Amino acid sequence: MAIFSAAQDAFKRAAKALAKKNFKQPCNDDFAAVGTNAAAVQAGAANAVFLNGVGSSVSLSSLYSSSPVQGVAQAGSGLTGTVGSLIASHSGTVAVAQLGGNNIYINSVLIDPKNYFQDISIVLHELLHNVTGLTDSDIQSAFGLSTKGVSDNITQKLLKDCF
Repeated sequence: MAIFSAAQDAFKRAAKALAKKNFKQPCNDDFAAVGTNAAAVQAGAANAVFLNGVGSSVSLSSLYSSSPVQGVAQAGSGLTGTVGSLIASHSGTVAVAQLGGNNIYINSVLIDPKNYFQDISIVLHELLHNVTGLTDSDIQSAFGLSTKGVSDNITQKLLKDCF
């Protein structure tokens, strides 16, 4: 539990910083590309809730059902499994966000609480899911990134553009 607490604390600190951050270009351009703005991201950061994703019994479909994007919400109804089963079967999954909600489920074993810029970039990535209701592939497409493979390319773009 100590590993989770340290990761959760690091992500809470990151969210607190994001809630007050004065974002500049090209970060604001990234927000516009996914249909949001700095004020919405700041509000999302202030409302973010970081939960333990390892072993979580929360259904994957429930993460999609809150999306304001009708097609995303509908697509989620066909998903089976839980957040915990997703993390267990995809060893590189660092976090999973509720689309259009406030919850972010973290895989604390993959989080280095001392790597501030990586942590804050991951939190910002997940906040974009919370705020926009978009999936990784939606965000990757909007950013002009590859939709093949893992979504760390979103995190790395945000790290480069926003910090």
